[in-house]
Amino acid sequence: MEVVYVHIRMCVGWWEGWASGERSLVVFDDIEEQQWDPSILPKNTSSRIIVTTTSQLVANYCSYDGGYIHNTSTLDKKHSDDLLKALLTGHSRDLEQVLASIVNTCDGHPLSLVSVANFLRRVNSLTESSEDICHRLGSQVEKAPAFQELREVLMSNYGNLSDHLVKTCLLYMSVFPKGFEIRRNSLARRWVAEGYAQSVDKFTDETVAHQNFKKLLDQNIIEPMGACDNARVKTCRTHAVMREFMLHRSLCDHFIGSLDTMSESDDPSAFRHLFIQNCTNINILRLAKKKLRARSLTIFGSGGGAAVSCIAECELLQVLDLKECNDFDDNLVKGIMKDNLSRLKYLSLGSATTKLPKAIENLHCLHTLELNKTNVVALPIEVIKLPHLVHLFGKVKLRKKRSIHAVQVIDDIISNKKSIGQKSKLQTLSGFIIDKDSIIPQLMVHMRGLRKVKIWCDYSTGEGNTIHLKEAIENMVMYEMDTGVGVRSLSLYLGNALENLLGLLGETNGFLTTLKLHGRLSRFPKFVTSLTGIKELCLSSTNLTGSDLSGSGLGELPCLLYLKLVEYNLVGFVIKKGDYPVLQRLCLVVESPTPVLPTIEEEALPELVSLHLLCVRLGDLAGINIRNHTNLQEVALDSAISMETIITWENEARKHPKRPKVLFFKRVGTPSTGCTVKYTATERPKTPESTGPGESMEIDN
Repeated sequence: MEVVYVHIRMCVGWWEGWASGERSLVVFDDIEEQQWDPSILPKNTSSRIIVTTTSQLVANYCSYDGGYIHNTSTLDKKHSDDLLKALLTGHSRDLEQVLASIVNTCDGHPLSLVSVANFLRRVNSLTESSEDICHRLGSQVEKAPAFQELREVLMSNYGNLSDHLVKTCLLYMSVFPKGFEIRRNSLARRWVAEGYAQSVDKFTDETVAHQNFKKLLDQNIIEPMGACDNARVKTCRTHAVMREFMLHRSLCDHFIGSLDTMSESDDPSAFRHLFIQNCTNINILRLAKKKLRARSLTIFGSGGGAAVSCIAECELLQVLDLKECNDFDDNLVKGIMKDNLSRLKYLSLGSATTKLPKAIENLHCLHTLELNKTNVVALPIEVIKLPHLVHLFGKVKLRKKRSIHAVQVIDDIISNKKSIGQKSKLQTLSGFIIDKDSIIPQLMVHMRGLRKVKIWCDYSTGEGNTIHLKEAIENMVMYEMDTGVGVRSLSLYLGNALENLLGLLGETNGFLTTLKLHGRLSRFPKFVTSLTGIKELCLSSTNLTGSDLSGSGLGELPCLLYLKLVEYNLVGFVIKKGDYPVLQRLCLVVESPTPVLPTIEEEALPELVSLHLLCVRLGDLAGINIRNHTNLQEVALDSAISMETIITWENEARKHPKRPKVLFFKRVGTPSTGCTVKYTATERPKTPESTGPGESMEIDN
């Protein structure tokens, strides 16, 4: 085999003069975005071309016309062990003692393992040096000659980021522990609160934040973890080595500091962002005596009690993230509300919190309140009245109380509901539980900025609340619908009350991008097909038949990219050629012990890239011919199906021109009332009952 080395800029002429006429294996190694020119690749060639790159944009260019993207993964523990043993053959006696800690520190990154091995070859004591590596990896990467190549790669990745704020966003992610699963949406809102994502032209602050996230993702600097079944990455983590390197730089520049590891000589007031990870009370109490200039404080594990005194000293605090703190109880929450937190824009609370004090009204600048992980049920009205609150997350109630004083307060609120609603800046209400005593539907009628709403029903909503809810939804889907700007999402988990509400809504002719419906229906609602702009649709436990769906006009929605059906059976559901013209992702969760999947006609769904068939009793191919879908990239199956069915699907995937990935998901828990099923990404099972640990992925995003 002839090996020829050619500079990438000479490739166009090189193809014409030599390679276009011969069958060759051509490799373009480590191509960066700014180097790439799509005209390099020939239009017609019998050669096999491989391009390695860290840029998703380059990969997309190369695979656009019949190419295939293969995402390489890090090494697992066994292969990491084997690599280290091969590199350190002369230290076999001491190696077993330190192998596990080194492998854990490098987290499967091959170049990191090679660099560590190069470093350890030059030392006398493998044990002492490995401990130093594990505790001070970032410092060693910064200075030690053995890490020069790794250092250059990390600095290249960092330097290739487009602007200063994107680099700051990456550094900021070092506050999260190694391997921690970071939620994309929460991270974006934190960036906004810190001023690290600022509106540009027609793009809002949050849009820019998500663009910055995508830039980090496209450069493979951060690793996607739990992808939704609609392809949007929900969670991520920073690669272990990049995190250690960035944290070391941040510590040196006093950008990020760890309160529980600071020494006597460190000055905590010099750091802009602080975090605590299972701190010792003594250390925190010592530091609490100093005035702190931190803009954010993030606490993981225990340490909430000792941290209260620190919070009191953080007069410039803009972000307080306590959702991973397991001992920040109601009394502590009440205590910090008395402190000077007038600048606070982002507040998240954890599982130890069961109620919010009325003193939350003092947080005048609060932009985001996250209660997802709390056990808060009843919400004080003072939260809704916060003048700058934009995002509210949780599963809470706002309803009339029975005491004389409470009734007087609520009556006053209801009489001024128009003023409260119009002054509200809320865009996200995700979400509320409504019952016959709820007052939130009355307030929602007058809220003109709502963009994301999630509602659960607790028994009967009452006729009056149903009418108010209908009016609020009409206002939401009709308001400024001619602009069609941004995402508008509505999720209704109303059980038996769903049909009544949708019947009242009728053909609204409004605008939504995402609609999720959970509850029993006797016929397909006209409300769905009357909406424009729908890109994502989920129907769960509606009791609709396949015939109901086939004759509904659902397939005529012109923008629908993602369809999810969670039903007992889909008998009679036919997808014809021309239906769902742009659909890219189809997820079917069928509960029946004898599931019947849709009949998909040949040449139907030409744009399909993802097919999720989550049926425990799936038999063979169930009439699905994936070779009809030439763009298919992945098939997902329930891990509890028979091994025979697994092998059948894997063989079918190998015959497909795109060789789609076959993924597996394991059902976890029992769905609670008003919620849909949840699945966890898992390894390929060796038997139907044997599955490995996975990452949580909620089928209802």
